[in-house]
Amino acid sequence: MEALQREFTGEIAFSGRLVAQRIAPHSTAPRGFSCYLTQTIAREDLSRRLRAIGLASRSSGDDSISLTQVRRGVLSAGERRAGLDLVSLERVYADLLAIGGRAEDEAQFLRETLIGY
Repeated sequence: MEALQREFTGEIAFSGRLVAQRIAPHSTAPRGFSCYLTQTIAREDLSRRLRAIGLASRSSGDDSISLTQVRRGVLSAGERRAGLDLVSLERVYADLLAIGGRAEDEAQFLRETLIGY
């Protein structure tokens, strides 16, 4: 995450299980996370920049990284925590619910401890 943060400063925000663990520790060994990148990055430039920091494309897995390009407004709704630019806590919560399984427990914990309801 730190390498992505350095490469895409101002163009990226994070979500997912690993992010939840960093901001509201609850479960053990979550490895995957999501990245939201601004749509203004051209696909060729994105591929080149990802290769430059040692990331290669693959289909899935527990330690996979999901990349989604979104409007810049999605990024600006977030905040900086634990040294990372995150999407909003509500978006992290929704992303965890979408993952399902143990991530739902992490979503509940995040909601109760940081979101506050």
